[in-house]
Amino acid sequence: YASFEAGDHIAWLGNVSFDISTLEVWAPLLHGACLVAVPHATVLQPKLLRSLLQQQRISVLHLTAGLFRQIAEELGTALTGLRLLLIGGDAVDPTLVARVLNQYPPQCLLHCYGPTESTT
Repeated sequence: YASFEAGDHIAWLGNVSFDISTLEVWAPLLHGACLVAVPHATVLQPKLLRSLLQQQRISVLHLTAGLFRQIAEELGTALTGLRLLLIGGDAVDPTLVARVLNQYPPQCLLHCYGPTESTT
């Protein structure tokens, strides 16, 4: 269960045609939260993304399992500022999850796994 609150700043990294956008766009708007659209070029540059997460005070972030695998450790301390980190779309490496939870723990990490089955 992922809760969304009026005080949240939620990053929108996905493409509008990607099924997770249903959650990423409507959940913040329906709960009075702030939706922060992240430029595609920023998503692909972990240092820029880390900076944006911190500057925009992002509290909820969804990453695909593949993107999490590629950039989680580079996001580092930006992850500790998250109230909720959602990871979905595929299986996640438990060793990486353990490392993130040990070094840069968000308040809550939720593995959403199958996108269509559990998000839309």
